[in-house]
Amino acid sequence: MYSIDNQNFKAEPVFENLVAGIYQVYVVDANGCEFSTSIEVGQPTQIAVDLTGDSLVLLGELANLQAIVSPQNFVPAQIEWTANGIDLLNNQLELSIQLLENTIFQIEVSDEHGCSASDELLVRVDQGHKIYAPNIIYPGSPGGANQTFLIYSDTKVLQIESLNIFDRWGSHVFTNQHFQPNDESQGWDGTFRGKPVAPGVYVWVAKVVFKDGTAEVLKGDLTVLR
Repeated sequence: MYSIDNQNFKAEPVFENLVAGIYQVYVVDANGCEFSTSIEVGQPTQIAVDLTGDSLVLLGELANLQAIVSPQNFVPAQIEWTANGIDLLNNQLELSIQLLENTIFQIEVSDEHGCSASDELLVRVDQGHKIYAPNIIYPGSPGGANQTFLIYSDTKVLQIESLNIFDRWGSHVFTNQHFQPNDESQGWDGTFRGKPVAPGVYVWVAKVVFKDGTAEVLKGDLTVLR
């Protein structure tokens, strides 16, 4: 029989949930003979985790996070991630994820004994929409620049849903749908039905769809030079 207080004995020599310290262990055999010895229960090494990585990303970009654990040789038995309180299926110390809104990430690491540590990080999303469209094109320009009208943007745009261009009398001279920004092959080269349009002022209207699910109708004037 075994005891650590010389009063409460049990058959198994297992004592759980002990705090660090020196304990006197008592052993009584079948003949009633008693033996005692002192045993020191050490303080376990405290585990810690520090969540680092991107704290600001553009809308639709990947946020890259990394958890640094200590002590240095500690290998977690379990890793749990959440994003705004929602569980993520990831058992690694690194995480890359596309973001559409401000998100609080939390990671909790545990050892085989159930000891755990956690940390969290707020990643903010820059929701600003950055769109640029030229106001002049010069098809056939000697330098080769500004020959095509197209919509330029950063990575926040999902697609250009539609682009329409009209002359000053309202006649439709160009249309395109469902294409990516920054692609000159999808823009207007200053022609209508295969022939160069007359120099002058034209009007463009574009519907832009962003990765956060919103859409915006943009319009402006465009001058064609010859």
